[in-house]
Amino acid sequence: MTHATPSPRAALAVRRPLAAMCLGLCLGLCLAALPGPAHAQTPPQAQALFAKDLAAPGDIAAAHAVAADDGGLRLQAVAPTTLHLATLDDPDVEAAMVTFSARLRTQDLKGQAYLEMLCRFPGKGEFFSRGLNMPLSGTTGWTSQTIPFYLNAGENPDRILLNLVVTGPGLVWIDGLAVHATPWAP
Repeated sequence: MTHATPSPRAALAVRRPLAAMCLGLCLGLCLAALPGPAHAQTPPQAQALFAKDLAAPGDIAAAHAVAADDGGLRLQAVAPTTLHLATLDDPDVEAAMVTFSARLRTQDLKGQAYLEMLCRFPGKGEFFSRGLNMPLSGTTGWTSQTIPFYLNAGENPDRILLNLVVTGPGLVWIDGLAVHATPWAP
């Protein structure tokens, strides 16, 4: 009795259904492991720590060429500068993602403009988050910008500083400052 070797086409005909069955089984197991709509986790709620509509310069440093304009503040930068916008003392937040957001607009900006958040920790110093991944330059319309700072459990800054950094000459507008803390765990 002789055994015939199956043709490549016949071998493929046997392997395809087997591969499809294995793939279906794997997909079924993966989908079964996912939580359904009844078990889906609701996203953690953000806690507002700070909000400010910048209709007037108010307590913004007078050393800068700042004026109320176009529903926000306008900064005429002639050289690199950091404009301190607000300080949050003892924010009492930890194990959270702290986000600083604002709306920015630029005109003829030769450098870059971005948000900066400094968190100061007692005995450790200041640590920063900067919007260097999305700086504005040239002339832009109003753009929403947000930067995060991740705090682990036990990390509680005693002060948060909010700044606008401008690295060259030009006009920059800023408005709608907000800081939120959303529960977070690594």
